[in-house]
Amino acid sequence: MRPVLRRARGLVPLVALLALWQLFGTDDSVYFPRPSTWWTAMVAEWDNDRLVEAVAATSGRFVLSLAIATVIGALIGFAMAEVPVLDRSLNPTFEFLRVMPAAVTVPIFVLMLGYTNQMAVVAIVFSSMWPMILSTRSAAADIPPLLRDVGTTLHLSGLQVVRKILLPSLFPAVFLALRVAGPITFVVTLLVEMLTGITGTGSAIFLAQQSYQPSTVYGFICVVAIMALLVDVAAGRLEKAATAFGGARSRSGRTEQVPA
Repeated sequence: MRPVLRRARGLVPLVALLALWQLFGTDDSVYFPRPSTWWTAMVAEWDNDRLVEAVAATSGRFVLSLAIATVIGALIGFAMAEVPVLDRSLNPTFEFLRVMPAAVTVPIFVLMLGYTNQMAVVAIVFSSMWPMILSTRSAAADIPPLLRDVGTTLHLSGLQVVRKILLPSLFPAVFLALRVAGPITFVVTLLVEMLTGITGTGSAIFLAQQSYQPSTVYGFICVVAIMALLVDVAAGRLEKAATAFGGARSRSGRTEQVPA
């Protein structure tokens, strides 16, 4: 209970700011409408199903893009660590591509794929897979040679080596990268929606701003903040669970008797 109270104390400045805003603000302000008007605006968006549609679109696009970025990034990073020639060939190009801002790459994907959901996913994946590539490549390169030799000593097949030795060793790095990539993916998802107008919370904020609906803008910003908090909490718990699982698998792999 005490940790919860300590965390709740961190919200005191925000609550105080919102209270002062509510007391001294006005409902018809163009820039700073009262927080109570945000709720009214979101109720209206809920009644029109626009809120549910926007949140569902952003959530689905985020989850799909993060999953694809995780798989592709982990495979590329592992391949680069295992094949030095591939690493030397791809590394300069990847170093150039990964520093490109997402806002610059979106128009390129629009030209290639049009204003489609597939384009949005490709653009998001492109900007989100770099932490996974770098983390997986580093973790795979740091696997001790002695640990790799265990598979040969025990006459394990290639699949058994991957399942019993490599995967447990890579688990912490993969999920640490997943925690880093999660917020990046969420931010890029919103950015792509804003730039392209594809259905989602990002485009809803942009359209409300263009239509001079400040209460709706602030309301959607609050919704986005809650979604971002959930993403961070989920990524943190997933990282802890996966790290514990990887450690358990590593310990069981050392003690399990494998037939020759």
